[in-house]
Amino acid sequence: MRIALLIGSMREGGAEGQLVLLAKELRERGHDVVVMLLHPEGVRLAGLKADGIEIFPVALPRFRPRWSPLPWLLLPVAWWRTGAFLRRWRPGVLHAWLFWAHLWAWLTLPLAGRRIPLVTSRLGTPTANAAGRRQSAIESRINRRASAVWANSDGVARDVVEAEQNLPGPPRVIRNGLPVDRLLAAPTADLRSIFPELADARLIAIHVASLIPVKAHDLLLEAWVAVAAAAPDMKVLCVGADGGCRAALEVRRTALGLDRHVIFAGPRDDVPALIKGADIGILCSHREGLSNAMLEYMILGKPPLCTDVNGAREAITPEVDGLIVPVGDAAALSAAVLRLAGDAELRTRLGDAAKLTGSRFGLPAMVDQLAALYQEVIDLEKTPSGKPN
Repeated sequence: MRIALLIGSMREGGAEGQLVLLAKELRERGHDVVVMLLHPEGVRLAGLKADGIEIFPVALPRFRPRWSPLPWLLLPVAWWRTGAFLRRWRPGVLHAWLFWAHLWAWLTLPLAGRRIPLVTSRLGTPTANAAGRRQSAIESRINRRASAVWANSDGVARDVVEAEQNLPGPPRVIRNGLPVDRLLAAPTADLRSIFPELADARLIAIHVASLIPVKAHDLLLEAWVAVAAAAPDMKVLCVGADGGCRAALEVRRTALGLDRHVIFAGPRDDVPALIKGADIGILCSHREGLSNAMLEYMILGKPPLCTDVNGAREAITPEVDGLIVPVGDAAALSAAVLRLAGDAELRTRLGDAAKLTGSRFGLPAMVDQLAALYQEVIDLEKTPSGKPN
């Protein structure tokens, strides 16, 4: 198959990470793959190029706060270049990832010169506000041209059916997959040596998430006030790129007296090793699809403590291989952290069970199912009843 994968950029993010894994695995299986980037930038871009994955830079103009006519003049150029590339490369299927890629695919497919099946992705739930409703309304329009919609959890699929119209069929649930063997082969980092602030920590939790509002670092800080008071030798390492919140979070951390207890490590390229060096994995997001961080905690045998977001209960059985607390409940989060901190047997039991459960979320299963979906929509497009896009 000739498969085009369209996404915004190669920044640090769960969707971007999944696309990279998928592109490499598809290429190793003998498929022709191109990654189309609305913005050819991000920390993962060099790795894709080094692995020989073809890149097409859409190069959408940036619309800055100060008005300028230049982006509007450049936009038709990017639109025409994308259509010309699709006519030349002739993909069998176009898989768009995340909202802006869906929109760009919808706008440019009429220029492709032939009907190309479109698969769109739902990897999380839009916010329950006016912006989220507008996004769902636009997705409903895009659905008229889509051949299939992929959701990475049952919860996301339910949300899509409730919020959107004109779906080409029930969303296809294909859960995220990770390279289990490669994760397990990572060394174990000595966190106390790498981060001097952790030198006196008895136990270390890790929270892997970009510093953006949906990941709820503010909730983590609120919860850690009680943790620091009851277990001052328990610390948390926050690993992830700054999405614009770090400065405010650091001010809040200082105001709460948590500078010695909550460490912001920034983006790292040794996340599996850091997870292996920690004692507990935390996910306290307000919304998710199926969290890669949560799955990494589990694969690496760390007891996961997660808020009750989409995907959590599809991977975790509470009290068996992890703990789940209500979304937005700082008191419940701190109580669960302290429970784990005070019970070594519980940490071991949950971690061992989590490792077994996490091993089921392997990359080959995800790639098998997505490749089958691609072939299905390609075959459907060849039939008289196939849905044009």
